[in-house]
Amino acid sequence: MPPGRPRRLPADARPPFSWIGGALCLDFVNTVTWLAPGVLENERFRTSADVGDWAQAAGIASDAQAVESTHELRADLHRVLTHVARGTTPDAGEVDRLNEWIRLAIAHTRLDASDPGKSWTWAPDTETAEAHPSRFPLALIVHSAVELLRSPQLSLLRLCANERCGWLFLDRSRKQNRRWCEMRECGARAKARRYRIRRRSTVSKPAAE
Repeated sequence: MPPGRPRRLPADARPPFSWIGGALCLDFVNTVTWLAPGVLENERFRTSADVGDWAQAAGIASDAQAVESTHELRADLHRVLTHVARGTTPDAGEVDRLNEWIRLAIAHTRLDASDPGKSWTWAPDTETAEAHPSRFPLALIVHSAVELLRSPQLSLLRLCANERCGWLFLDRSRKQNRRWCEMRECGARAKARRYRIRRRSTVSKPAAE
């Protein structure tokens, strides 16, 4: 699987999608690098076609999707899920925004019990899906977030230790001590940075008399 945040790409090139989150909603919020609040890098959703490509790759849709609402949902989810990963409490406004998305998601989907007793899936409500085709994939992402927030797996939610990354993932490692979204990206960079610091420290020490 390609790395999530390539070091250098032409300005007009879209970074590849990455699927390291462990849940649909996490892979969704990991479609941009969260350098700092309000500061984004490596945007994968530049056009509606980009959003449609991601949805198709995620197995939830294939049509182009609205960029503005996609960005809004992504930011709202990232704020709440980051609080959870850090063990802090989101403010009331952040929760209210997520609840509004949940209300919209429920209005645009229904349960499909095509195989009763074995599997229940979310499917688009025919009328609303035809009237608002761009909202259905976002609804499934919201459902994914709700399922995660109500699941025992929530205790596995982690925020990448790289402060200039902001990616989220479920830590299913044996010891549950995973720190990095991807070792070959953030982990390798942190390792190289620590090496440079140690080397500078060694070089700057005065020679023993």
